[in-house]
Amino acid sequence: MSFPPVENTADVSQNIGSQIKPIISDINKQIEENKNSNNETRQLLEEVINKVEEMKVDMNRIGLLSFIGVALGASAMILASWKIKFKNR
Repeated sequence: MSFPPVENTADVSQNIGSQIKPIISDINKQIEENKNSNNETRQLLEEVINKVEEMKVDMNRIGLLSFIGVALGASAMILASWKIKFKNR
């Protein structure tokens, strides 16, 4: 920005205003862009948090299924050993 010497103070004010107006407009544009970017980031983070929660639920289900699988396997071994035991009698 430059402020050339002007004899009339009204002209100086208009000159400063015309130089500052594009700067303020650019700053306002950058602020709006940052707001939009922040909103997009917030939405993405909410999606990630939701996906993580879904993964936790899925992992709990997998854990439960693995316990059931182990229990069924142990039961099968017990039943097989009983069958062999009673078969040999």
